[in-house]
Amino acid sequence: MGVGILLAILAASLIGTGQTIQKAGITETQTLSLKKDKQQQQPWRGRSAKNSKTHYSNRVWQFGIGLSYLGEALNFAALGQAPAGVVVPLNAVAVVVGGLLGVLVLKEPFDSNKLTGFLVIIASVSFLVLFAPSIASKRTESSSAISLHLQSSSSAKFSHSAPLGSTPLQVLDALSHPAFLVFFLAIFAAQTVLIHCALFRRSSLPLLTCICALFGTCLVVSAKAASALVGASLASKISLYSTEDAVPTLLILATIALGSAIIQEFFKQEALARYSISTFQPLLFAAFNVAVIASTLVLFHEYDSTRDLLIYLCVFCVAISGVLWGSHLVQVSSASGPGSD
Repeated sequence: MGVGILLAILAASLIGTGQTIQKAGITETQTLSLKKDKQQQQPWRGRSAKNSKTHYSNRVWQFGIGLSYLGEALNFAALGQAPAGVVVPLNAVAVVVGGLLGVLVLKEPFDSNKLTGFLVIIASVSFLVLFAPSIASKRTESSSAISLHLQSSSSAKFSHSAPLGSTPLQVLDALSHPAFLVFFLAIFAAQTVLIHCALFRRSSLPLLTCICALFGTCLVVSAKAASALVGASLASKISLYSTEDAVPTLLILATIALGSAIIQEFFKQEALARYSISTFQPLLFAAFNVAVIASTLVLFHEYDSTRDLLIYLCVFCVAISGVLWGSHLVQVSSASGPGSD
């Protein structure tokens, strides 16, 4: 658990730093483009198309996105060491790091509202982290006891380290549950509508945030399912090639994860091009957390005790409310600053 928390904090710090550097690169190319082509009066879609072709070659932006991807890789490693309910909320560190660097690097405004907002976000996440490990540890102890009692029984299906199953076949059986199919179909239907609105109608910060949050959730779920499949194969020493449909399933999950990452990154860049780090990051954090926590609780059964689940949901709601309040204070501070529309 401790390793997972440390990895998550390091990952969030890299992501926050990387996104701030990306914003700096985007701002630099926008400034050069506006000076050269006099595009201040053109519609946003025209400016975005121009900038999307130029900032990808900016060295500052490339360094920033490299840091962000390194952070995402460490984030997935953290998910293998601790429950998503513990790891994902720690992404709030990226909000704080991005906000502070936004003040230092991007010269975004800083006042008492922003300071109070950051302190509220830190306190809310700390509150969640203090409670979540104790709830998760109860599950670990319970799962260990069950595992010791049933270690000779092939019917022992779930454990803390392998919530979908202890063999590839058990994981495949779990992935064939209608809940997973409904989840991916619902994400596809919702994203089709949202992307159509973003591309062909008026875009907005809430719309871009929802698209990024849902694709991020799809990425986490598919990557976590693929990790469970590979982990079950390694733990049981049963090759995926000897299990029917295991390799095709793994390729499908990898394709979904890769596609989600690419599309999420596209719309994240659009949001970073339009809004300040302090405005976009807190909203994305809150939306992403709600979507990921709800999905993983239902699909991966990370909390199998109803009592523990209710306790965690109460703690989570209090913490997210604090994050939203802190985010509101940060946005009030940033509303009149550069980079906001």
